[in-house]
Amino acid sequence: MALVKKILKATSQEVIVKWTGSGTDTLTLASLIATDQTVTGVPSVSIDGLSVTSSGAATVTRNSVIAFQINGNYEYNTGSANYGSVTENSGFDIAVSLAAVGTMILKVRKINGYSAPTL
Repeated sequence: MALVKKILKATSQEVIVKWTGSGTDTLTLASLIATDQTVTGVPSVSIDGLSVTSSGAATVTRNSVIAFQINGNYEYNTGSANYGSVTENSGFDIAVSLAAVGTMILKVRKINGYSAPTL
C-alpha cells in the first residue's frame, strides 16, 4: 500500500498532516498555505508534534538530517510532552518514511515565509 498524504488542518499558523500506508513522501513547505494565505518568501516551519503507529521503522528527515527515527513495532505519540519544537533545517521540505504499513501524523508550526491571513 503506497504512502498517502492528507492535510487534516491548515491555518495561518499551523498544519496537521496525516500519512497512511507505507513508503516515502515529501511534504513541501510551499504547499502548506491556508486558503487565505500565499507564500511570501522562503517558507520555514518547525515540527511541533508527532504521532506514529506502525510495525516497522518510521523516519522524519529534513535536508538529509534525521529529525525523528523510530524502529520496530510501536505506537508513539509526543502528545503533551514538553520536548520543544524541532527547528533544525526549518527552511527545508520534510521527508517521511514508513517501512511497514502504518499511520504518521505531524503537526508543523509556520515560522516564516507565509502571508498574514486576510481579514
